[in-house]
Amino acid sequence: MKPVVQKFLGHAVIVLAGVHLLMPPLLRGEDDAGNQGLSRREKVGLFNAVAVGGVLTYGTLMWNYWEKTPHSQSEGWFGRETKHGGADKTGHMYTGYVASRICSNIYQGWGYDKADAAGLGAMTSLLFTGAMETGDSFSGFGFSPEDMISNTAGAGLGYLLERYPDLGEFIDYRLEYAPSRIAKDPTTDYEHLRYMFAFRLAGFDALKDSPFRYVDLLAGYYTRNYHGDVPRDRRERDVFIGVGLDLAELFPAKKIATIFRYLEVPYTYLEGNRQFR
Repeated sequence: MKPVVQKFLGHAVIVLAGVHLLMPPLLRGEDDAGNQGLSRREKVGLFNAVAVGGVLTYGTLMWNYWEKTPHSQSEGWFGRETKHGGADKTGHMYTGYVASRICSNIYQGWGYDKADAAGLGAMTSLLFTGAMETGDSFSGFGFSPEDMISNTAGAGLGYLLERYPDLGEFIDYRLEYAPSRIAKDPTTDYEHLRYMFAFRLAGFDALKDSPFRYVDLLAGYYTRNYHGDVPRDRRERDVFIGVGLDLAELFPAKKIATIFRYLEVPYTYLEGNRQFR
């Protein structure tokens, strides 16, 4: 996928949350006089229409949507000779995952129970990322099956962890960013990004009151030396496992803890890795 699209996807989860915050009072459920506004079903429909319409409008103006007949283009997966070594696919999965969970929480705020909100959140994630991939198919970039599968995997993971809260207490999917200097676009700075699963010992009832609740078991993937003038034979693809601190347990205030469920702070864990060249 082109860098500008990946950048837009990286920012999308922020936009989806911001759309809700900026919606007028009627869309939140009542006006200033306390009168009932749109039904929750109407709010969901409008929210999804805005998300899909927004990305298609932006793509038409900025990415030349509708200028070619629809076509697809395979980008490969995690092979050494792919553009990013597969790091972009883990990024697509993260985008689908975070969008799914954010939207699920928005829908719960509109009165849906966890099961229905989880399904609707995954649907919105797929609609948004699917609209972008569909638009790509009508441009010079083409529909990427690998990107869409990764988006779908992320949305599916978000659904499972929202639908089954006990499982959601045990598993996170997180992003780590540790640059030597902040890149112009951090969302595609794969030289300094990592994506990982965190298995939280705090998710076990038997450990909730023990010191082990502060421990995470981590497993992730990253690539290095895929950009710039680095020789191709120095490209690295790394799988790692680690043991780290669960900052969501160390800082349990809800808003702060939620951040640490999606972001991994650098240098808070010990790791061992296996490198593939």
